[in-house]
Amino acid sequence: MLRLGGLLAAAVAIPLLAGACSSGKAQPTPQSSTVVATVPASKVNAAPTVAAAPAKSDVYLVVVTGGMIKKKDWPAVLPSDFSVPANATVTVHVLNFDDPDDMSAADMVQYTKVTGTVGNTVTVQPVSDADPNKLGTAQTLSQLDPKTGVSHTLTIPQLGLNVPIAPHGWTTFTIHTGAAGSYTWQCMVPCGTDPNGMGGPMITPGYMKGTMTVA
Repeated sequence: MLRLGGLLAAAVAIPLLAGACSSGKAQPTPQSSTVVATVPASKVNAAPTVAAAPAKSDVYLVVVTGGMIKKKDWPAVLPSDFSVPANATVTVHVLNFDDPDDMSAADMVQYTKVTGTVGNTVTVQPVSDADPNKLGTAQTLSQLDPKTGVSHTLTIPQLGLNVPIAPHGWTTFTIHTGAAGSYTWQCMVPCGTDPNGMGGPMITPGYMKGTMTVA
């Protein structure tokens, strides 16, 4: 009886399954799900974003002697106040007509060394007094000759910048500027009028002292 009962149960189950498969109702088919990402039209075929290169700028300064401006022993940097762009690469070109000063004293020799420029160097190119358009051989240096190689400096302690300016020639250097600000530059060569050379044009804005504005 147990065996018969099992066969009977199987016999009943098979028609039920068959009826379910043969009914007129369509069985639901599982549907796959598709996710479509929406891309803004402005991004389609857009060029890749490239970081902007730092701005570049050039500044030209001239150092004149007191005799050139009819003010004996009062050399001057023209212009003494100048502006440079912030966060930029700036190349400064200085044309100097003045003579050298002896900077070999122990407390002065530090100002013959270049600091704060790209590579801590300057490029020096002599100019003929007889023919200012005739240039000598350019040299890239990290220090100028303390005895005969320095006429003036452009020094900004807040920026760690010290640039010795060669006599009778071009001195060129490059700096990277930061945020906006105003900085006083000072010549550290004692080329002034009092006995120690630190008076007169050394302490007077517009001569051996001025302002570099970063804007």
